[in-house]
Amino acid sequence: MSDEGPARPWEPRPGETPRAYAKFRRYLEQGPGRSIPKLAAELGMSESTLYDLSAKHEWRPRALAWDADIARRRDEVLLADREELLQRQLRRAKEADAVGRALTRMGLRPDDYAGELQLDPVECLRYGERYSRFATDLEDRLLAGEESEASSEGIADELFGLDDPALRRVIEEAKRAEQEQEEVKEDG
Repeated sequence: MSDEGPARPWEPRPGETPRAYAKFRRYLEQGPGRSIPKLAAELGMSESTLYDLSAKHEWRPRALAWDADIARRRDEVLLADREELLQRQLRRAKEADAVGRALTRMGLRPDDYAGELQLDPVECLRYGERYSRFATDLEDRLLAGEESEASSEGIADELFGLDDPALRRVIEEAKRAEQEQEEVKEDG
Protein backbone atom coordinates (compact mmCIF):
# COMPACT_ATOMS: atom_id res chain seq x y z
CA MET A 1 0.00 0.00 0.00
CA SER A 2 1.15 3.51 -0.73
CA ASP A 3 0.23 6.68 1.12
CA GLU A 4 -2.57 7.20 -1.41
CA GLY A 5 -4.23 3.91 -0.55
CA PRO A 6 -4.44 0.45 -2.08
CA ALA A 7 -3.91 -0.25 -5.79
CA ARG A 8 -7.61 -1.04 -5.97
CA PRO A 9 -9.20 2.15 -4.66
CA TRP A 10 -12.40 0.48 -3.51
CA GLU A 11 -10.52 -1.54 -0.90
CA PRO A 12 -10.11 -0.21 2.66
CA ARG A 13 -7.81 2.77 2.92
CA PRO A 14 -5.27 3.51 5.64
CA GLY A 15 -7.06 5.15 8.54
CA GLU A 16 -10.52 4.04 7.34
CA THR A 17 -12.26 2.19 10.15
CA PRO A 18 -14.13 -1.04 9.46
CA ARG A 19 -17.43 0.78 10.22
CA ALA A 20 -16.60 3.61 7.79
CA TYR A 21 -15.58 1.07 5.16
CA ALA A 22 -18.86 -0.86 5.67
CA LYS A 23 -20.76 2.36 4.93
CA PHE A 24 -18.66 2.90 1.81
CA ARG A 25 -19.42 -0.66 0.67
CA ARG A 26 -23.15 0.01 1.06
CA TYR A 27 -22.64 3.15 -1.02
CA LEU A 28 -20.81 1.11 -3.70
CA GLU A 29 -23.54 -1.53 -3.75
CA GLN A 30 -26.10 1.08 -4.76
CA GLY A 31 -24.57 0.95 -8.25
CA PRO A 32 -24.11 3.82 -10.72
CA GLY A 33 -27.20 5.64 -9.42
CA ARG A 34 -25.77 5.80 -5.90
CA SER A 35 -26.25 8.85 -3.70
CA ILE A 36 -25.55 9.98 -0.16
CA PRO A 37 -29.22 10.91 0.51
CA LYS A 38 -30.29 7.43 -0.57
CA LEU A 39 -27.62 5.87 1.66
CA ALA A 40 -28.66 8.09 4.59
CA ALA A 41 -32.25 6.85 4.22
CA GLU A 42 -31.05 3.22 3.99
CA LEU A 43 -28.85 3.46 7.07
CA GLY A 44 -31.04 5.82 9.06
CA MET A 45 -28.16 8.29 9.43
CA SER A 46 -27.79 11.98 8.81
CA GLU A 47 -26.69 13.05 5.35
CA SER A 48 -24.11 15.46 6.75
CA THR A 49 -22.33 12.66 8.63
CA LEU A 50 -22.18 10.58 5.46
CA TYR A 51 -21.06 13.57 3.37
CA ASP A 52 -18.21 14.09 5.85
CA LEU A 53 -17.19 10.42 5.63
CA SER A 54 -17.48 10.53 1.85
CA ALA A 55 -15.22 13.58 1.59
CA LYS A 56 -12.70 12.26 4.10
CA HIS A 57 -12.35 8.86 2.37
CA GLU A 58 -12.98 10.03 -1.21
CA TRP A 59 -15.97 7.81 -1.88
CA ARG A 60 -16.89 9.30 -5.23
CA PRO A 61 -13.56 8.71 -7.05
CA ARG A 62 -13.27 5.28 -5.45
CA ALA A 63 -16.79 4.40 -6.60
CA LEU A 64 -16.01 5.62 -10.12
CA ALA A 65 -12.89 3.42 -10.17
CA TRP A 66 -15.07 0.50 -9.02
CA ASP A 67 -17.59 1.14 -11.82
CA ALA A 68 -14.78 1.40 -14.38
CA ASP A 69 -13.26 -1.89 -13.22
CA ILE A 70 -16.61 -3.67 -13.47
CA ALA A 71 -17.16 -2.22 -16.95
CA ARG A 72 -13.65 -3.30 -18.01
CA ARG A 73 -14.24 -6.87 -16.79
CA ARG A 74 -17.64 -7.00 -18.50
CA ASP A 75 -16.03 -5.76 -21.73
CA GLU A 76 -13.35 -8.47 -21.52
CA VAL A 77 -16.03 -11.16 -21.22
CA LEU A 78 -18.05 -9.65 -24.07
CA LEU A 79 -14.98 -9.47 -26.31
CA ALA A 80 -14.06 -13.08 -25.55
CA ASP A 81 -17.64 -14.19 -26.29
CA ARG A 82 -17.66 -12.16 -29.51
CA GLU A 83 -14.36 -13.70 -30.62
CA GLU A 84 -15.67 -17.20 -29.92
CA LEU A 85 -18.85 -16.48 -31.90
CA LEU A 86 -16.82 -15.05 -34.79
CA GLN A 87 -14.56 -18.12 -34.89
CA ARG A 88 -17.60 -20.44 -34.83
CA GLN A 89 -19.26 -18.52 -37.67
CA LEU A 90 -16.08 -18.48 -39.75
CA ARG A 91 -15.74 -22.24 -39.22
CA ARG A 92 -19.35 -22.64 -40.37
CA ALA A 93 -18.65 -20.50 -43.45
CA LYS A 94 -15.60 -22.62 -44.33
CA GLU A 95 -17.60 -25.83 -43.95
CA ALA A 96 -20.37 -24.43 -46.14
CA ASP A 97 -17.82 -23.39 -48.74
CA ALA A 98 -16.25 -26.86 -48.72
CA VAL A 99 -19.64 -28.52 -49.14
CA GLY A 100 -20.57 -26.06 -51.89
CA ARG A 101 -17.35 -26.80 -53.77
CA ALA A 102 -17.81 -30.57 -53.37
CA LEU A 103 -21.39 -30.45 -54.62
CA THR A 104 -20.50 -28.15 -57.51
CA ARG A 105 -17.62 -30.45 -58.49
CA MET A 106 -19.99 -33.41 -58.42
CA GLY A 107 -22.48 -31.55 -60.59
CA LEU A 108 -19.82 -30.70 -63.14
CA ARG A 109 -17.71 -33.85 -62.93
CA PRO A 110 -19.36 -36.77 -61.12
CA ASP A 111 -16.96 -38.84 -59.01
CA ASP A 112 -17.29 -42.14 -57.12
CA TYR A 113 -20.16 -40.92 -54.95
CA ALA A 114 -22.05 -39.39 -57.85
CA GLY A 115 -23.24 -42.75 -59.09
CA GLU A 116 -24.86 -43.39 -55.72
CA LEU A 117 -26.47 -39.96 -55.43
CA GLN A 118 -30.18 -39.59 -55.94
CA LEU A 119 -29.50 -35.99 -57.00
CA ASP A 120 -28.87 -35.31 -60.63
CA PRO A 121 -25.94 -33.04 -61.62
CA VAL A 122 -28.22 -30.00 -61.96
CA GLU A 123 -29.44 -30.43 -58.37
CA CYS A 124 -25.85 -30.84 -57.18
CA LEU A 125 -24.96 -27.58 -58.88
CA ARG A 126 -28.02 -25.82 -57.38
CA TYR A 127 -27.23 -26.97 -53.84
CA GLY A 128 -23.53 -26.32 -54.34
CA GLU A 129 -24.31 -22.77 -55.42
CA ARG A 130 -26.56 -22.23 -52.37
CA TYR A 131 -23.87 -23.44 -49.99
CA SER A 132 -21.21 -21.32 -51.67
CA ARG A 133 -23.47 -18.25 -51.68
CA PHE A 134 -24.22 -18.79 -48.00
CA ALA A 135 -20.49 -19.09 -47.19
CA THR A 136 -19.63 -15.92 -49.13
CA ASP A 137 -22.48 -13.96 -47.56
CA LEU A 138 -21.53 -15.08 -44.05
CA GLU A 139 -17.85 -14.25 -44.56
CA ASP A 140 -18.72 -10.83 -46.03
CA ARG A 141 -20.94 -10.00 -43.05
CA LEU A 142 -18.31 -11.11 -40.55
CA LEU A 143 -15.54 -9.15 -42.27
CA ALA A 144 -17.79 -6.08 -42.31
CA GLY A 145 -18.31 -6.51 -38.56
CA GLU A 146 -22.03 -7.20 -38.92
CA GLU A 147 -23.88 -9.67 -36.75
CA SER A 148 -25.14 -12.62 -38.74
CA GLU A 149 -28.37 -14.40 -38.04
CA ALA A 150 -27.68 -16.67 -41.01
CA SER A 151 -27.10 -20.34 -40.44
CA SER A 152 -25.88 -23.12 -42.70
CA GLU A 153 -28.01 -25.46 -40.61
CA GLY A 154 -31.09 -24.63 -42.69
CA ILE A 155 -29.33 -25.66 -45.89
CA ALA A 156 -27.78 -28.71 -44.25
CA ASP A 157 -31.17 -29.75 -42.85
CA GLU A 158 -32.68 -29.35 -46.28
CA LEU A 159 -30.00 -31.52 -47.86
CA PHE A 160 -30.15 -34.13 -45.10
CA GLY A 161 -33.94 -34.11 -45.49
CA LEU A 162 -33.47 -35.51 -48.98
CA ASP A 163 -32.64 -38.78 -47.24
CA ASP A 164 -29.74 -39.51 -49.53
CA PRO A 165 -26.94 -41.43 -47.74
CA ALA A 166 -24.47 -40.72 -50.54
CA LEU A 167 -25.14 -36.98 -50.25
CA ARG A 168 -24.63 -37.15 -46.50
CA ARG A 169 -21.28 -38.85 -47.11
CA VAL A 170 -20.29 -36.09 -49.56
CA ILE A 171 -21.19 -33.41 -47.01
CA GLU A 172 -19.38 -35.16 -44.16
CA GLU A 173 -16.38 -35.85 -46.38
CA ALA A 174 -16.20 -32.19 -47.42
CA LYS A 175 -16.45 -31.03 -43.80
CA ARG A 176 -13.79 -33.53 -42.70
CA ALA A 177 -11.44 -32.46 -45.51
CA GLU A 178 -11.89 -28.80 -44.55
CA GLN A 179 -11.16 -29.57 -40.87
CA GLU A 180 -8.04 -31.54 -41.80
CA GLN A 181 -6.89 -28.66 -43.97
CA GLU A 182 -7.33 -26.27 -41.01
CA GLU A 183 -5.37 -28.60 -38.70
CA VAL A 184 -2.50 -28.74 -41.21
CA LYS A 185 -2.48 -24.91 -41.36
CA GLU A 186 -2.40 -24.66 -37.55
CA ASP A 187 0.39 -27.26 -37.23
CA GLY A 188 2.47 -25.78 -40.06
